[in-house]
Amino acid sequence: LLSGPETGLIKCTIDGKESKVIDTIHRFSGFNYPMTVMFFKDLEDGDHHLELEILENKKGRLRPGATALRVLHFTAN
Repeated sequence: LLSGPETGLIKCTIDGKESKVIDTIHRFSGFNYPMTVMFFKDLEDGDHHLELEILENKKGRLRPGATALRVLHFTAN
């Protein structure tokens, strides 16, 4: 994905049960910088359902209220 100053937090849920929040901001996020994100690992073989929810940035971040998500590719490991 591209991590820029207007990117938000991402809530990821796999198969409707396990959830986590991923912060897409890093030290090069002053511009749209490529970033690789592994949503989940060590999943059993078979089909899975991934849900992504963009959460609004919190106060104190590069751009509070930012909600952008720029995905370039999805891949399976």
